[in-house]
Amino acid sequence: MADRRSKIINAIVNPAVMPGLFMIADTVTLTKGKVLTVNFPAKSVISVIASSSADTDAEKIVWTSAVSNETATVTFTATSAGASNKFSYMILASIVETIPANTITANTTETPVT
Repeated sequence: MADRRSKIINAIVNPAVMPGLFMIADTVTLTKGKVLTVNFPAKSVISVIASSSADTDAEKIVWTSAVSNETATVTFTATSAGASNKFSYMILASIVETIPANTITANTTETPVT
């Protein structure tokens, strides 16, 4: 299992906790079938969280992410049944290290570093 760089954070966060941690967050209304692409410098995309305001299968936002030449690209697509979909997103990335993705094929446990 890859070293996940997890931390339990129970105090004020500063760069020493996770150096190079980068966060982008926004709320967007995206027309049905349209795409929002977010590009930024990064070596790894750690997490992408997208939440539709309608929160139904008919009002969906799907996303993909990739990193090439230290530039990350996260793409959101509105697959909504209606005319548009309002959603919020948060992207966490590392600009200083490449963090490999886990491939889990059996039950496992992860314990954050304290």
